[in-house]
Amino acid sequence: MPNDPALQEENEIIFVERREDERAIVGMEGKYALGSWRDSKGNYREFSCRVLNMSSGTIDLVGPVTGSVGDWAIVHFGRLGKFEGPVIRTDERRFTMRIVTTNDDRKKIEGKIAWVKDKKSADKRQHDRFVPRDSLSSMSFSDGRVIPCQIIDYSISGTSVSADINPKFGAILKVGSIIGRVVRQFPEGFAVVFLDLQNFRTIGELFKRPKDKS
Repeated sequence: MPNDPALQEENEIIFVERREDERAIVGMEGKYALGSWRDSKGNYREFSCRVLNMSSGTIDLVGPVTGSVGDWAIVHFGRLGKFEGPVIRTDERRFTMRIVTTNDDRKKIEGKIAWVKDKKSADKRQHDRFVPRDSLSSMSFSDGRVIPCQIIDYSISGTSVSADINPKFGAILKVGSIIGRVVRQFPEGFAVVFLDLQNFRTIGELFKRPKDKS
């Protein structure tokens, strides 16, 4: 396990502290393993968990096993990735782990937490959002460039997009055949608000690609 003091050198790997204003992502599900829980072959045993609280420095989890203080925990979340660190508190079916990370990765964690928190708040204020079955699309620019992209989710007022490039804030572009404006960037991509409110009879235009010309 990565508990060698040599790995905790200053400015290399640090233990980051909890910040109250970064708590978010309550209820997110994931998988975790503890250093003291292995199978007969010595492999880590994996358990399902749910987030009770999270900051850039600590994660409070609920799960079937808690281990003990000092155990090394490894947890995976589909949207946030993998985190590692020691267990610092335990209770019945719950424990708190401290995230061990670099300074750069800490900033990324803060950004992801802020994005998820902002997205949840925005989703409450705006129209219902949907995840497409076929996420492939394209985006085109005024200079003639056409770039493949993937639709993360969408509503009648806008869409979240992932691509090899992140257009600047305020950029006007077409996603599929729908014109919109970039209003936000986040680790996985960027958000576009359509210039005109769409309806679900025509929202398929969002997924038009160059080969779909008609």
